[in-house]
Amino acid sequence: MLYQTEETHRAAVNKFIPIPHIKVTDAGVEEYVFVGFDLDMADFTHVPIKNELLVQNLEDMQDRQRIKGGAIDFEGYNPKKVIPEQLRQKPEIDYEKCSKLLFKLITQVCDHYEIHYGTNGTQNIIMMYKRDIGNKIYKQMLQHFYCEKGFLQEEAVGTRDYNLQRSYSCAERVDLFFDNYTGNIQSVLFESVKRGVFSAAKFDSRPELVLARVLETDTNVQNWLRPAPQEFNITYNHGHNYEPDFVVETDDTIYLVEVKGEDKLSDPDVIAKKKCGIRYCEVASRRGKANGYKQWQYLFIPSKQVMPNSSFMQLALRFQET
Repeated sequence: MLYQTEETHRAAVNKFIPIPHIKVTDAGVEEYVFVGFDLDMADFTHVPIKNELLVQNLEDMQDRQRIKGGAIDFEGYNPKKVIPEQLRQKPEIDYEKCSKLLFKLITQVCDHYEIHYGTNGTQNIIMMYKRDIGNKIYKQMLQHFYCEKGFLQEEAVGTRDYNLQRSYSCAERVDLFFDNYTGNIQSVLFESVKRGVFSAAKFDSRPELVLARVLETDTNVQNWLRPAPQEFNITYNHGHNYEPDFVVETDDTIYLVEVKGEDKLSDPDVIAKKKCGIRYCEVASRRGKANGYKQWQYLFIPSKQVMPNSSFMQLALRFQET
């Protein structure tokens, strides 16, 4: 019994990845960071109106000063300078920090109207609908931003001596390397895991499954884990919890790994998670250096790069984030 107890303990220790219990939260001064994108021009359907109607509807006093008799003098009226004034009033937009993006978006709008209605038509449209145009640009910008704090709070509160095991429900169980399954991958519990901390795992996508197989066959990998939701205490974008895809331990490094499709690489939420993950690894490495633990590294791997014949260490060298 003593021998069996010691063997069970030794196996548990060998299958354990020491994860620092660090609280990394996004408290601090909010800063809105916009990701580059192109406008969806389907929203911009304005057409020029008759100048006499435009005169009657002008609300801006500066625009009214352009009325010469019963007509509007468009001489010197620059739409690319008018629209930014509408966007400067939006609380999330720091004009100096995102001026490059704003210039691109405003140019796209002006070019769109220029193609259809010429210079005079564009001036007519911008003068009449500048507030609505500014609001439409603003609405699309809000779909491409994440909230970043001026600083992240860090709080190290120890290291657990065990990893949290997920509770799984599944439609069926199959071997990790069973290749003929064609159903919903999220409903399957994959078993016979050898290098993982636990002997079974579920995956959200096929690239995640393929990466798990790569981890199983790479001799540089000591342990890997699909972390439970409570394993990490990392938050982003107003307190949303970040749950990394994998934790992988090698001889000298522990990797926090995220696998994402190419269509998600510029997603604001994904970028916010990545920044917090990188920060966690920095804190964990700093703490590890002082307490004799391994360094941490963040990996952000595009899903198309995860191939059955991949080497995890090659992926680590190629996609490590600093």
